[in-house]
Amino acid sequence: MSDVLDDPRPDFLAATDWFGQVVRGVAPGQLGLPTPCEGWTVRDLLDHCVQVLRRTLARLTGAEFVPLPTGVPDDAWASLVSAADGELRAALADDDVLTRTVVTPRGETLGADLLRTYTGEFFVHAWDLATATDQESEGPADLAARTLARTQRSLPAEPRNPAAFGPVVAVAADAGPTRRLAAWMGR
Repeated sequence: MSDVLDDPRPDFLAATDWFGQVVRGVAPGQLGLPTPCEGWTVRDLLDHCVQVLRRTLARLTGAEFVPLPTGVPDDAWASLVSAADGELRAALADDDVLTRTVVTPRGETLGADLLRTYTGEFFVHAWDLATATDQESEGPADLAARTLARTQRSLPAEPRNPAAFGPVVAVAADAGPTRRLAAWMGR
């Protein structure tokens, strides 16, 4: 278990802030574009991320997870991300979420550790969306560097679950920290 004294909420919220910024830059005409996530379009990735925001809220609060309905209108994604993010932010105001035991498909973990995991996920998915929609793909450098260091400690280069992560991708020596994080995640 991690040290909950290292409060992961500021980094998590900064990652979802950048993610939300990128989502607001996605035009409805870009929803069918492919993303660096193999086999996923921009719409697929947005659906996944809104579901993760909602699932995280349910896990941290003990509420029932209710998936998004199918057929989300093209112009509704930014407002769905904003609403889910707002509900999650309200729940994160409770310090007890850090020490709460939550159940995930991989077993039980602390709320703090769940937030650390999803910080990386949202940061990399923001990169995925930015790359797919031709937006600036380097997020906040300090957050990217911290997230990269934490991810490299928790996700080894080998062995990996190929269903979840591709092999580490080589990048230029001068690549920014967000690009290096995406490469570590197999993109």
